[in-house]
Amino acid sequence: MKQLISALLAVLVLLSLSGCRRAAVPAAETTAAPVTETPAPETTTAAPATTAPAAESETAPPSGTAAVTDRAEEGSVEESVGYRLVVPQVSAADPAAAQTINDYYTSVLGKLKDLAAGEVYEQAMNNHTVLMLTSAYETECNRDGVLSLRRSATSADQSGGRDTVTWYAETFNLANGGLYTLGDFFSVPESGYAARLTGAVAAQIGDDPNHAQTYFDNWETLVVSSFDATQFYVTPDAVVVYYQAGALGRDAVFFTIPDKELADILRRP
Repeated sequence: MKQLISALLAVLVLLSLSGCRRAAVPAAETTAAPVTETPAPETTTAAPATTAPAAESETAPPSGTAAVTDRAEEGSVEESVGYRLVVPQVSAADPAAAQTINDYYTSVLGKLKDLAAGEVYEQAMNNHTVLMLTSAYETECNRDGVLSLRRSATSADQSGGRDTVTWYAETFNLANGGLYTLGDFFSVPESGYAARLTGAVAAQIGDDPNHAQTYFDNWETLVVSSFDATQFYVTPDAVVVYYQAGALGRDAVFFTIPDKELADILRRP
């Protein structure tokens, strides 16, 4: 009997274990997406860093000369006058001399703007027109310690009227920035060099076959009476004197007198 009971108990245990196995739900098998290895970015060997070459330090111009660049300003006076002004900006071996020259042209720039706001504006109002004031310059001599420049100021009628041009000139001593006078270039008093210069001017006009169409009838008198010793500049081998428009004829005129014609009285600084 005991053996029978033991056998029955063993069967029950086996059946119980079998049922437990059927009731267990196997975990869902998850198939992981294949891992694709992201390649590391390509490494390139950078070329050695190159820095832009440093700007060359500003070097002083050769002895006895100056570096001349433009200094410009633009503007307008209401809608009646526009201006576009250019004056020189100078650097030289002696910074103090250059500053003196630049201060001079700062003053010139101010005077030109005053001209635009004053006389030129008044002309525009009176003539019911629009005017443009421009200024420009040319370097005529830049050597041996002498800087000579010729400048112009032009009032242009935008409606097509005739332009008005006024000429100026300055000759500087690059050693100190001071202005030379015409007399500094001669070894004789003003009466002496003025007579030689006006004589040379009269000779050039007389040699011009078309002078009757260019100059007033009384030009011989006007050459002397209208001579202005401040209206000059120099080139490396000549002295130039000029007369404004209306002095000898309708237009401004320039007369180049070579050094060799003045050799006996010329004294180049």
